[in-house]
Amino acid sequence: MAEALETGHPLPLLGLVSGLLDALDPRNDNPFDRSTAGQRPSVDTVLDFMAGQKDPAATALAWTSAHLVDDDLLRARTLRTIGAGSFLLPRWLHELSRVQVVAAAQLLDEFRDVANVFVHVRLAEYDLTAVTLVDFNLGTIVKNNFFADQPLSAVEDLWRQHEGGGVDIEPLSLADARARLTDAIEIGARTWPREETEDWPQSRPLLEWVMRQLPAGGTGFDQPQWSEAGRNDLVDRFLASPYAQGLDRPDDRGITDDLAWYRTDYGYGDPLRWSGAAVEILMLDWYPRKIVADGAYLQRMPEVLRQFIRFGHAEAGLDPAGTELALSALDQYEQEYLDAVSRPRRQGPAALMERMGVLDPLDDDSRDDDLLDLADLNAFSRAMLAELVGGAEQLDTLTEEPLPDEPFETQGIPDGIAERVAETVTLVDGCCAELLDTEHRTAARRLVHDVAVADPRSFTGRAKPRTAAAAVCWMIGRANETVGYAEVSTSELMAWFGLKAAPSSRADSIRRALGLGPVYWPGALGSPRYLVGMRRAQLIRQRDQDLGRSR
Repeated sequence: MAEALETGHPLPLLGLVSGLLDALDPRNDNPFDRSTAGQRPSVDTVLDFMAGQKDPAATALAWTSAHLVDDDLLRARTLRTIGAGSFLLPRWLHELSRVQVVAAAQLLDEFRDVANVFVHVRLAEYDLTAVTLVDFNLGTIVKNNFFADQPLSAVEDLWRQHEGGGVDIEPLSLADARARLTDAIEIGARTWPREETEDWPQSRPLLEWVMRQLPAGGTGFDQPQWSEAGRNDLVDRFLASPYAQGLDRPDDRGITDDLAWYRTDYGYGDPLRWSGAAVEILMLDWYPRKIVADGAYLQRMPEVLRQFIRFGHAEAGLDPAGTELALSALDQYEQEYLDAVSRPRRQGPAALMERMGVLDPLDDDSRDDDLLDLADLNAFSRAMLAELVGGAEQLDTLTEEPLPDEPFETQGIPDGIAERVAETVTLVDGCCAELLDTEHRTAARRLVHDVAVADPRSFTGRAKPRTAAAAVCWMIGRANETVGYAEVSTSELMAWFGLKAAPSSRADSIRRALGLGPVYWPGALGSPRYLVGMRRAQLIRQRDQDLGRSR
């Protein structure tokens, strides 16, 4: 910290503090290994300790951390503790609450593998530009991020020089930049194993601080949406084209449909664009894992893919050099693919469990009855499902009836917090009426009631009803897989409440008030009383599928 202060530039200090906050972030815990869950010290514990020190470096750490965290109460407490010590800090640190957002831009690569999102902010007299790589092939997640100590225009010029010109960097509205980065960070936080680079996720707290300076209300990535009819039409066009000459075997249409499915549903959504990375993922992971078929079908796939790449690139008007790169990747991975589909391997959920380290890898001596490890897989799956509803008994007796339209229950709520609780419920009701539905409103009302009874202090002091309502709706939406998924984005929900980011700290305090510990599944609330009928129906189907496999 002392060395970072001596540089005189904000980035070394901001980067160091971001790395510290990331080290304290429970989002980095392995959701499949809870042996170390809860062992990280909390951010407030660290800040309380550092704010009480007299060392300038400790003061700078506490001051900077307090501004980067999304917790108004913790920030105010930390700054109050530091008090007069803040006068020793550099001038730019006093400007942290007045950082200016200048502009944003986006660069989408030709093959729709990745997008780079640029956000330029000005802190005192310093220009900082966040450069964030979002990977569509991995599920639209942040794969890397770094900060340049230059304005956006300079970063764009360097980018064009590096790429040799012809780079189409487009202006992006600040609200859209926020929405796209918010979604990509949230999806990445639900993905395991985590994507880790030299700068990510260490720079995540700093990037999230920058994002909170951006306006809400933007839209996520504008990815193509394909209907079944549209995909069938694409397959028909390919098979009727000159590129499909010789592809007249019975399996060729099914294989083509597999390839279209892969690029429409598991990437950006453009099945005409194929990069070397997309080919590698398809051949070394997706096809061997997802497609259950006989050997002849699987071995035929590379030849169909070879022609489908040529067709797609010609129809999209892509540079022939890119086509050659994709075909070179196919040639490079073809033998490894053929070897993979010719030996025993796990498929479907069991393959994912192996990749996440839940199941041991297979070896050449594996027997046929080892391939799925059904007992292990079912036990793991049932444990996750049971956690969502509060236990094995609740899972076995789960029903899918919709939640009733019930009034808010006031019994057990102390009179001293009744007014704040009522204000919170009014906000919850308004949000659910506009963005969600009646069932979500009932679930959210129940959650407000339960936390008010369990810990009335959640509605006292400087706690804001608006933040509490946003946290409740966010938690209910996550538990039901409706917020942060296709139905409602997190940024859309937060925009309704006039907030810039999800109130994760308030949500954590609500979880603690209810006595909820670490969980495998993000957003799990441990009770069916908070789950809408559609979500419970999903869990019932999964439960019954597991039972069917075990039989």
